[in-house]
Amino acid sequence: MALVSAVFLLSGCNPTGDTDTADSVAAEEFKNFDQQVRAYYEKQAACLTEAGFPTTINADGSITISGIDFERDAQVVRRCDDVSGEHPELPTPSEEGLSEFYARLLDVHECLEANGLSSVQPPSEQVFIESYLASLQGGSSDAPWHPYAEFSSEVEKKCPAPLLEDVYLE
Repeated sequence: MALVSAVFLLSGCNPTGDTDTADSVAAEEFKNFDQQVRAYYEKQAACLTEAGFPTTINADGSITISGIDFERDAQVVRRCDDVSGEHPELPTPSEEGLSEFYARLLDVHECLEANGLSSVQPPSEQVFIESYLASLQGGSSDAPWHPYAEFSSEVEKKCPAPLLEDVYLE
């Protein structure tokens, strides 16, 4: 089975610098984005199931596809991508949301260290926020910091990483 995850991000437009307003805007935009992404994956799931690949939508918004080989079944995948339309645009999170996300990723880093698992050393919070925003705006080709040095089901089970949407939807 293949697991396709939707990554959810959110935008906060804030010309006044008011972090409460930016975070409120981000939270509202994130809720709308979450609904759009879920609708997108519902279309994907229906198309893939109709094409003979039973697909379920998981509680986290990801989809699980049974029996598909993305290389062999590329034509089906392209057709279902066409049916689903463009993936919703990923908005930019607020700095306050990124600060909370950073704190949660630091908890994961501490968990990895406590369990003797390899991890990537964190940058400062300000560097994290700046690099995250730059990566979303195309100002950097580097991915934002993440504590996982390598991804495996063992690492994910011992020290699950939060998703950015967790900051806005909890």
